Amino acid sequence: MALTKVGLGLALFLIVSSAACGGHGTDPTNMLNNGGFEYGMMCYGRWMWSNTGQEYRGDYTFALSTDAHSGSYALEIACHGGDCLKAAVWSYPIAVEAGRRYALSLFSKCPPASHAYVYIADASPEIFHDLKCTGGWEDNQLTLRVGSSNSEISIAIYNADVHDLTLDDITLTLSNGSVPRQTILHSGTRSVSLRDGAVNVDGSPYLALGFFDVPFADLAAAAATGANTLTSLSYDTTDCFNTYRPKYPDAAHELGLSVVPEANAAAHTVGVVAPMDAVVDRFGNHRSQIAWYLADEPDQVEVPWIAIDAQRLHSEYALAKTKTRLPIFSDFRGASRSAVTALTSFAESTDFWMAEPYGWDFDAVDRAIRTFNALGARPIWLAQDVIAANLILPKAYWAVAAGATGLLYFNWTEAKADSQRLQAVQQVFRELATLTPVIYSPPAPATVSNSGVHILTRTVNGKTYLIAASADAISGSVVFSVPGLSSGTTVTVLFESRTLQSDSDGFTDIFPAATRHVYAF
Repeated sequence: MALTKVGLGLALFLIVSSAACGGHGTDPTNMLNNGGFEYGMMCYGRWMWSNTGQEYRGDYTFALSTDAHSGSYALEIACHGGDCLKAAVWSYPIAVEAGRRYALSLFSKCPPASHAYVYIADASPEIFHDLKCTGGWEDNQLTLRVGSSNSEISIAIYNADVHDLTLDDITLTLSNGSVPRQTILHSGTRSVSLRDGAVNVDGSPYLALGFFDVPFADLAAAAATGANTLTSLSYDTTDCFNTYRPKYPDAAHELGLSVVPEANAAAHTVGVVAPMDAVVDRFGNHRSQIAWYLADEPDQVEVPWIAIDAQRLHSEYALAKTKTRLPIFSDFRGASRSAVTALTSFAESTDFWMAEPYGWDFDAVDRAIRTFNALGARPIWLAQDVIAANLILPKAYWAVAAGATGLLYFNWTEAKADSQRLQAVQQVFRELATLTPVIYSPPAPATVSNSGVHILTRTVNGKTYLIAASADAISGSVVFSVPGLSSGTTVTVLFESRTLQSDSDGFTDIFPAATRHVYAF
């Protein structure tokens, strides 16, 4: 999700801390549902640090190893070059009870005298615990007390050496060895299909409006913005943990939020395709889920440990399809750069399109949508960043007028931190939610006199709606030609408390910089 995405994940890691999550299947003796890495890196984030000090550099790899302490897989963090300062894997935030004691056990395998350690920032006191390195599998056990003001912890495991580190069977329990019991309240399969250029959910065309990376504590606040869709690269949106807290997808579903779980760290980032069907089988099948987010920027060739070979991605897609009827998609960074040829090999691995045309350049939206349409007509969702407050609304309309049917903002934390930007996103959600039936209605004939204005015209129950957006100030009046429109017809400008009077076969209006107007007549 652009370079800022992983950077933000790193910032989150430094503030909140980091960790490992897991277990072989449903494990009532473990708070972690992927402690054994049987599902690849599902429930984990990862990062590496370069001797150059530059982000996205370094020669570590994260790979599933069949040299497991138990089960089929373990996780190997290995150095394959000369630039290996340190690397870490960490769990998404795990719900804990403030002030309570917990027990952590994990098996490590690393050469004698090499350096690896566990770091837990939200323990009290914070924990730096060196792992045993003898060349064979070693059990590492420690206890921790959660800080009095902490409701979540994250467990980071570092390879701070050029030698390989292999990890397996991470187990977290209460200090007495017990694990909170959880029940999934809303299991089942959502009715989702792709039809007529739309993602259809429960029988109706769906306009996805939402955020990346909404933590559990903020679910209600996110729902209050009018969002309907959540996905994540930093938080658990699936079933990673057994804690005292309700499951994330259950809580989201009860707030009317749909969830798109991400499998980004499941298999392809760790070099083994085989776990992909197990990932979908174990972490899917919930009433909140409407799709699977398979990969973040698989075409990111500038960063080798993000890029994914197209055939590998297709193999994972094919495996996932054996377990789910939900659509599967990836976010293609290069689409905003008109990289049609580069993306052709990925086209068979996604059911609908996503790109991330970030920033103030509205033309990046057009480039992404042109690229996707050249590759094949499918629904298009766009990841958007939380840019300047005055640009958020018109850029959203620009995207919808160009053909986007989903807008997911990266990310919630940035939006929440700025009241003006959050209000702008709320306005996007509120207005576009009311216009969803319009967006998915039959087109109506209309043209605009200025190429700097995007329009989308639809007819609903005998009334015509014209959605228009501009990126730059337009010199003079903009003329909209609407065949058959009678002179003197009242044109209502929605959301603006004003009206216009039409001329014969059209009407005019003024467009200052970065503007959206919605007309009804």
